[in-house]
Amino acid sequence: MADRGHGISQSALNVYRNCPFAYKCYKEKKSPLMYNQDILDSGGLVHDAIDYYYKHYYLTKADAQTILYESYNYLRSHWDTLLPAEELHKAHTCLTNHSVWEAKNLLDGIINCPITEAGLANDFFYGIIDYIDAPHNFVLDWKTGKHAMVTQEYKIQAYIYRLLYQDNFKKELASLSFYFLYPNEIKTVVFDNPNMKSAIEEVLGLKEEMKHDIENYMFEKKPRTDKTCNYCAYRVYCRF
Repeated sequence: MADRGHGISQSALNVYRNCPFAYKCYKEKKSPLMYNQDILDSGGLVHDAIDYYYKHYYLTKADAQTILYESYNYLRSHWDTLLPAEELHKAHTCLTNHSVWEAKNLLDGIINCPITEAGLANDFFYGIIDYIDAPHNFVLDWKTGKHAMVTQEYKIQAYIYRLLYQDNFKKELASLSFYFLYPNEIKTVVFDNPNMKSAIEEVLGLKEEMKHDIENYMFEKKPRTDKTCNYCAYRVYCRF
């Protein structure tokens, strides 16, 4: 049951959720139409810069300026000069907010270096989790968009990460939060909240549907909404 050799990722599940035929194109590595590629590229670089800080400079200094300096140096050395200046400004804002948050953690006496960009898998799913504080059973996911909204897709991601954490660390996940770096807001997911029930049910249902379709290699065109096809990254391959 493999997706690009690893298992089913949260992003792959959401492609399937939008339309099984789009997932077939994704699985066959067809080139997608790229929407907001600049945003995707800059967001990935912000993640890489934060990960670089944790892997190379964690606990060397507790002040925000040093944390920002080390992270921003990485960002600047890897930045694509063709990306818009607005994206560089947004990336710098994200790193600035992170540096203040991290400096406070260090000053509060947190001494265990978190596990960052951790690839976890179970019998079906695979995910790269941005930040794991294993001693406190805490997971954090960085988001670089402009709006701090926990959408249904993010709820699905949260539940998958919970499964991956519990299957790999063999203990309950106490807390999972999304850190929206640009607006500098943290939203914590409460798994026993009724608002999470539909996401959990949807993940379990999609998992069974995907198993059936993958085993039979049968992926219908079944867009989730009337507008799904308009924004589908694989619509040029759609035989329908």
